[in-house]
Amino acid sequence: MKRLIYSAGIIFLLIACSCRNSGNNTQSAQNTLNYAGIYEGTIPCADCPGIDLSLILHYDGNYTKKMIYQDREPDNIFSTSGEFLWDDTGTIITLTNEADGEKFKVTEGALLMLDAEGNEITGEYADMYRIKQVATVQK
Repeated sequence: MKRLIYSAGIIFLLIACSCRNSGNNTQSAQNTLNYAGIYEGTIPCADCPGIDLSLILHYDGNYTKKMIYQDREPDNIFSTSGEFLWDDTGTIITLTNEADGEKFKVTEGALLMLDAEGNEITGEYADMYRIKQVATVQK
């Protein structure tokens, strides 16, 4: 009898522990992807062949951004750094030190640059606004 009560108690504890909610089961880029890293790509430019973009995201919420305007010497390199903030969904970051609060959607292995309203860029050049993760950054 004691063995039966003991077994029932163990089963109850196992079920109770497995049902406990940690409070944050939301699936988002912020808590499921290895987003910290170096992202690189070439984005369109209105009056040059393209802009080579390098963006480094750190787990502590800081970033470093470097843009090189192709065929524009000598003043063709621009660098900024600052903090980035996550939106409520945990999928979009805003670079706070940029003039327009530049936004990116975080996806598996890439960042999608968003337009001024925070929407994905569509059309013929949409894929050119995707910068790919080329390396990860350790915690």
